[in-house]
Amino acid sequence: MGQTSEGCPYDCTFCTVWKTHGRKVTLASLANVQHDFLSLPASVRAFFFADDIWMQASEQQIRELYDPLLDWMASDFLPRRRDLWLTVETRTDLYLREEDRFKAWIRRGGLKRILTSNFTVATPLPGTVLYAESLKESPELADRNAVSHPAFSLFTALTPTRLDVREFYEQVARAFRAANQIRFSLEAVRQISRMAVHSPWLIPRLAKAPKALRALTDPGTFLEVHRQVQGERLMGTGSTTPHYTPALRA
Repeated sequence: MGQTSEGCPYDCTFCTVWKTHGRKVTLASLANVQHDFLSLPASVRAFFFADDIWMQASEQQIRELYDPLLDWMASDFLPRRRDLWLTVETRTDLYLREEDRFKAWIRRGGLKRILTSNFTVATPLPGTVLYAESLKESPELADRNAVSHPAFSLFTALTPTRLDVREFYEQVARAFRAANQIRFSLEAVRQISRMAVHSPWLIPRLAKAPKALRALTDPGTFLEVHRQVQGERLMGTGSTTPHYTPALRA
């Protein structure tokens, strides 16, 4: 994996990235990113851009890094490494704003995977604005004997909302089911076949993917994690039971 940027211009209440970087986006130089790719061993078949939000930059920054990087990848690097897959993580709204550029990376730059269908609970992580606001209604969040560090998992409901705990996690699982419907295409079969030939050690990992996906689409998975970090006292029903179920964010 490698990284092309740090920071984010937005000030979302559930995130600390903008606090750390001052709402600025800093990019790596084109030469450094090229060096990352040229340093890859011949056995490497996949490269993951570890940016929080890939291509989250100003128009000028995109023209200075991502556009020339694409041209270099297409004309110089990929002709020698045609079996390399690129994966990025980005925001859905950014993809829609820069759809032409993303499609160019898909068509010319070896981009095969884009992570956009991920959902997490709006967990009040310590250090965020959301955490400070949540403490006013739920002061127990600051007590590590009551709410341990593992509870801040991004998949655990910690602040009160309207839905019953079980119903909330059923809706979480439903969102994952709707967003992760598996469809096999001819290109996907080709990629898997190439991987089986060039990187057979990845096959066991790939075989675990359906099980992991089933876990995310099963409300029982989230309920079990909730029991472990919140305790059985939050799992009942009825008017006397506190409901720690915040909204989802994508």
